[in-house]
Amino acid sequence: MSQSTYGGLDAHLIPSAFVNTKSEVVFKTLDWIISNNLPFSWFEKKRTREYGSFKGLSHNQVKHYMHLLRASVVEDIMKELTDKFGVVLDEWTHMSEHFIALFTVYVNAGERKEVLLSMTPLIKDTSLADVQGVDELQPGPETDEVVSHTAERHVHWIRKQLSKFKRSTSYITFIVADNCSVNKKMTTDLKVPLLGCASHRLNLAVQDLMKGEFADLLAKVQKVMLSCNALNNAAELKKLASLKPRLSKPHVGRLRSRC
Repeated sequence: MSQSTYGGLDAHLIPSAFVNTKSEVVFKTLDWIISNNLPFSWFEKKRTREYGSFKGLSHNQVKHYMHLLRASVVEDIMKELTDKFGVVLDEWTHMSEHFIALFTVYVNAGERKEVLLSMTPLIKDTSLADVQGVDELQPGPETDEVVSHTAERHVHWIRKQLSKFKRSTSYITFIVADNCSVNKKMTTDLKVPLLGCASHRLNLAVQDLMKGEFADLLAKVQKVMLSCNALNNAAELKKLASLKPRLSKPHVGRLRSRC
């Protein structure tokens, strides 16, 4: 009996005759896209179809099955998520849009777990709210209203995300986030301790130290880097070493403009 050609140990253990062809195509498509962080339209691209022997699903089909897969993943997380857990928030801006990621940290059966529960832009969308698991903060075709970036809005967002896993903010024991006024107010409202991001604090402390004691030395290094960055000088430098000059840039903290 012929064997499934899909990679991994399963390919040698599960005969393809026992796997529905449609299910196999769906699995391979989602696995390929998720594993390699590819766009949903990957299998619709001309070169993908021209050079690849595997014909995957369209982006609309991928979205459909991703929503179905999401429901299964949420169910598995709900079963494992403990009654007490910590929350880690990561926020950043990209293309003038504010994104938030929410992780939960907990111990299950003596093993530390860190699970991503949500990652969305802070854009209010009433047209897609709670439809097929689509997050209320994702952009929609009709509504693209930018909401506030206040502590109250962050609290509302956290409550909304946790409710999808049948949890509330009362389960939170601590929050790890950047040391800014918004996050301080947010944790005060939630009545949980804020564990300021250690890397963020270290970054700020090192900057203050370098600007003070080593300011003159850094200025000299910057001049050398500028000189090495010139086209002719950079060409000569490549003959001597694989290193490249790196210019010092003014530091802009993550979301510092709002914090």
